[in-house]
Amino acid sequence: MDTTIIYNDYLSGDPKALEKLMEIYGDKLTLYINGYVKNLHDSEDLLIEVFAYIVDKRPKIKNSFESYIYKAARNHALMFLRKAKRHILLTDEEMDFCIENTFEDDVWLVERNKRLHDCLDSLPSAQKEALYLVYIEGMSYKDTAVVLHKTVKQVDKLLQLGKKKIKPLLEKEGIKSALDK
Repeated sequence: MDTTIIYNDYLSGDPKALEKLMEIYGDKLTLYINGYVKNLHDSEDLLIEVFAYIVDKRPKIKNSFESYIYKAARNHALMFLRKAKRHILLTDEEMDFCIENTFEDDVWLVERNKRLHDCLDSLPSAQKEALYLVYIEGMSYKDTAVVLHKTVKQVDKLLQLGKKKIKPLLEKEGIKSALDK
């Protein structure tokens, strides 16, 4: 379903539309923001700030709501980091807690995702973000370009370079077909 339509329903006075948008984007944006701030609690707080901004300002969105919300999330995360003037890293204890509190059947998935994110973290930030948005979040090149303030051609180039650099790392980690699309 087109989330821009849902957002316009919200602007027209449908209170359930905002709930639906939060349901659709809540977890995805929290993980996206966490890629910047490296702290799940701060990421959740920033997610709330993003939606509070939308409720307060009720911006008119020209393109897609999805690209707008990711761009807003990115901006809030970067403002948070500028204010904090530090990067918060997930400690080993926090990582162990996350893994221990996952169902046993899903432990391999958590470990695979951790390795995938470790490989992504080794890339330059623009390449990492382009790969994340396109391959993990499933965003279009056009929407990714809006979020990153790039052209579609620049996004394509970032993806090509990023895939070239990350492919050997993923294969070394035993992760295959992560970038097939």
